[in-house]
Amino acid sequence: MSIRTKAQVRARIQTKLADTAAVIWSTAELDVYIQNGYDQFTRLTNTIWERKAIPDEVGFGVYDLPEGITSLERVTWDDYRIDSIPTDVFLFQDRMFEQQQGPVTNYMVDGDGFRKIRKIRVPSLAAATKFYVEYYRIGSKLVDTDTFEIPEHYVRAVVFFALGCARMRRGDGQDLKRAAAYMAKWQEVVDRANRRNQQVRKRMQPIVVGGGGRSIVRSRPPRPALPWNFGDVVPK
Repeated sequence: MSIRTKAQVRARIQTKLADTAAVIWSTAELDVYIQNGYDQFTRLTNTIWERKAIPDEVGFGVYDLPEGITSLERVTWDDYRIDSIPTDVFLFQDRMFEQQQGPVTNYMVDGDGFRKIRKIRVPSLAAATKFYVEYYRIGSKLVDTDTFEIPEHYVRAVVFFALGCARMRRGDGQDLKRAAAYMAKWQEVVDRANRRNQQVRKRMQPIVVGGGGRSIVRSRPPRPALPWNFGDVVPK
């Protein structure tokens, strides 16, 4: 039985719980466990990668980061990688840095509030596709017909998480021993996914001869190792 959609995952969970009529665990309750498990898995494993343009607007320095972002992997402007510099460094160099306009050379993610990014310098020309962020995010909110944005063998982790939560909560159906077993299986899949990610990154790590092991090339950088779902159309 496939478990690619939210409805299929819920049906699998109800079968495992022997509660297909939703007498003990309501559909709404299981849906919360499913979404929480999905969010936790994608947050812990960095499984979903995206690249998105944040258009330059003349005279505007602060912009919203994408929804659901968990970590910022890389930022580019005009296809060149740019680096993050802490606010106090900019203040030490130039207290008027927030008003300086021109090509974007750096960015900041501190000092402007939650999920904000500041472009340094403030764009002097409008551009729709010059400034890009590459990042990992949690999975999108799901409805019954939505397909998970992770491979099916990882969706099993969501099933284990929901089963563990269902068996853990007080009331009819509580079974702490089974809950612990399901959560152990959940952790096994999380650990397996993280080991795989580490192996992929290790294989893709370039070998630098000389220079103390650091690359000092300032030309266009190579693309990062792309995730399993690169190029797929995913639900929003």
